[in-house]
Amino acid sequence: MRQRLNQVKLAEESGIARTTIRDWIKDFRVFIPMIQDDKKIYYKSDAIDVLKMIEKLKSEDKTKSEIYNELIEAGFPITVQEAAEEIQTAITDSQDPRQKLLNTMESMAQTLGTLAQIQTQQREFSDWKEESETAIGEVLTRQDSAEQLIQHLSEINTAANARQESSELLITALLKRVDGLEKEAEEARLQEQQKSKRGFLARLLLGK
Repeated sequence: MRQRLNQVKLAEESGIARTTIRDWIKDFRVFIPMIQDDKKIYYKSDAIDVLKMIEKLKSEDKTKSEIYNELIEAGFPITVQEAAEEIQTAITDSQDPRQKLLNTMESMAQTLGTLAQIQTQQREFSDWKEESETAIGEVLTRQDSAEQLIQHLSEINTAANARQESSELLITALLKRVDGLEKEAEEARLQEQQKSKRGFLARLLLGK
């Protein structure tokens, strides 16, 4: 059974400040493997490797987008479902329809922001792939070792396709989540309207 860690233990095991870990979980939560037990959230021991990688990249002054790319290239899995479940729990636990609506809209904004980042990365991957293929095509006309160059091209294509497929899967999952959040926002809005109507009728009755 894999070890389950809270944020305090995660800080102790990784040697990274708890406040820093909290910020990084917010920024890179799709890469942080989580376990939800009732209303508590724990982190798998694999999260330590992700945090160590982020720490290294931060020390190299990498941007958030560059860190996303590095984590994908390093093979860290994207835990979209766990991030979506965390948002769902936060919405479900809200008792106030108005607050539920605000929480839902905020979650939608965060999800759409992540989606925009992934779409940008996908375009960058496509451009990189096209440039690589063009460059290798030019080299092929000048080199006698065609077999070696063709193998190199195959490796580049495989890597680019894998990154693009990963981005497309994440975009699909995020779009589905946005659809769900929109429905939840509409339900919260209707609940708020019903609550306002009941309050209005109560004031009319008390006025009599």
